[in-house]
Amino acid sequence: MQKSMNAPKPRFGNSRGSILLIAVVMAMIMAITGVAFLMVTTHTLNNDAKELQNDKAFQAGESLLLIVTKWLLQNKPEDWVNFNTLTDPNFKSYSTNQLYVEVKVNVTVVAGIATSADVLSEVYSSNTIHDSTTFVKRIRQTVVNIPDYY
Repeated sequence: MQKSMNAPKPRFGNSRGSILLIAVVMAMIMAITGVAFLMVTTHTLNNDAKELQNDKAFQAGESLLLIVTKWLLQNKPEDWVNFNTLTDPNFKSYSTNQLYVEVKVNVTVVAGIATSADVLSEVYSSNTIHDSTTFVKRIRQTVVNIPDYY
């Protein structure tokens, strides 16, 4: 028998293993893309968690700030200086949602009259340690005493 001269040539010529190389390159591209996607997703989740913590801290700090401001507005300015000597500690601080909120009132007195009160609400992420490592948020509001002139 004689070999036919019109026998088909190999399709890729002498390129043994090229399919394997293409498969490895594609797998590497897909792996890099997958890792990049996971990193972006992790970063987004971390940012969302920090934003949620910040929102919780703001709400907690604002709530105690409003309670104290309401107390100041309902009491005479002469009583404002007594705020820091209140015996009920729950009125000046509380814990909620794994946050500790504390409020301080600094009263400005001119000629024996309380003219303004600076209310400072600080939020910490720990009930026991209140320093820069656990500090979350600070909210400040000023209440001004406007004398009644009739």
